[in-house]
Formats: sequence, C-alpha cells, structure tokens
Amino acid sequence: MYYYLYCITKALHKPLINVVGIGNANVHALQYEDIVAILSEVVMAKIPVSNGNVLRHAAVIEAVRKEQSVLPMRYSSVFKNDARVIEFLKNRYAVFVSDLGRLHHKLEMGIRIMQKKVTVHPHLNLPPPPFSPSVMGTGGGIQGNNEYSPHLVGGGELLHNFKGERWDLPHIRSTLEIGEPS
Repeated sequence: MYYYLYCITKALHKPLINVVGIGNANVHALQYEDIVAILSEVVMAKIPVSNGNVLRHAAVIEAVRKEQSVLPMRYSSVFKNDARVIEFLKNRYAVFVSDLGRLHHKLEMGIRIMQKKVTVHPHLNLPPPPFSPSVMGTGGGIQGNNEYSPHLVGGGELLHNFKGERWDLPHIRSTLEIGEPS
C-alpha cells in the first residue's frame, strides 16, 4: 500500500467526512507539529493520468480549500509509507509554515493569456500595430515592448481589456479581490 498526497494545510478544524480520493479511497489527515498532509491510500506507486483521477485530485484539494488555506501538491505525489510522509513534512516544515502563513485568507490564481495574432479593434481608433517578430512572438502570446504589446511578466505588467483600457496586474488583483500582491 502507498500514500497519495493531495495537499498540505494547517491542522484541520473539522474532520474530513465523505471526501473520497483516487481509487475511491477515503481521504485522511496525517499530522506533523501544526501542519497536516491530506492523504489517501493507493495500490500502486505510479498513478495513471486520466480525467477521473485528475478531477478527483482537484476535488480533494478543493474540499480542503473550502475550509482553510492549502498548498496543493502536484498530481501523482506518492510515498511508500506514512514514515516517508512525516519525513517529507519534517524536512520542509519551515517552508510549509511560511507559505501557509503567506497564503492565509488568500486564494492563489494564475492567469494564462494566449493570442494567435495581433488584432486591433476598429472602434479603438488606433493605427495598426507593426508586424515584426518582436510583436508577433511565438509560443507565449504577444511579445515586445511597444504600446500594442506590453510585457505580460516582469516590471510594468499591463493588460488591455476589450474596451482598450489599460489594466495593470495590481488593479486586476484588487478587482478580483484576491488580496494584496506579495
């Protein structure tokens, strides 16, 4: 028997009732100091990737996240026994406590922006953008450093909404009410 790790959180305030993990196994908590690993037993060390398994992994994390902050683990984090899980928690205890403190009452989200080509809407009354490799980019959306393609990562992070208004990421964060940027 192996242990599948879904997430790390602070000590639970409520027991995990009717939370079912991969392979229809009951989910339980294994505590070390004031943090817990959310686990279920699985029969194999390598979990096959399937829609059902991935959705079950996400559902367990979401069930715990509804109650408190979590540090989700990547899919197919499997340990040989509970002693290995405790060792994992012990070795990374300071980092886990710090990260859980930083995420307290916050929801971590990612935004992915993909664009195949540069499109300028006629109602914006903007001249067409220059078509060059620095503007068109490949594999990561628009790249470059002009008003039509502001950097989406690093300093000066800007996005344009469909009305052509510029939004910086702190504005988006405050609009989504997900807490102050760290």
